[in-house]
Amino acid sequence: MKILIADDESLVRQSIRLFLLDLGIQPEDLTEAANGLTLSEALKNNYFDLALVDIQMPYMNGLEAIRDAQASAPDTIFYILTGFDDFSYAREALRLHVKDYLLKPIRRTELEGILEDVISQVEQRKARSEERRVGKECRSRWS
Repeated sequence: MKILIADDESLVRQSIRLFLLDLGIQPEDLTEAANGLTLSEALKNNYFDLALVDIQMPYMNGLEAIRDAQASAPDTIFYILTGFDDFSYAREALRLHVKDYLLKPIRRTELEGILEDVISQVEQRKARSEERRVGKECRSRWS
């Protein structure tokens, strides 16, 4: 599972990284972004199953970066991690189809739940893709 951690606070990124490593994620499957512009570029140029995104970051906030990259990262599952309990941010996150809006500091158990949810969604997506592939094969054989 490929995961993008986007937060301008190095300590927050390191903490999340350590939690994820402890939960069995491989270091090569983790990418970090320290600002919204780097986040946007990473989403446009790489595939991620999961993006954990802070809202307030330099150059471009997390919500803007998500909006900017949605066309190029349609399968990425986004979670907002923020210190701001602001309804306007939550409403905008919902409009962008963000999976959840979590307040920092995030706990290890919350990350564990996120991973379980995302793994399940990715497996379902792969199963649907395989079903479509097999269906196309069958239709082409019988045509």
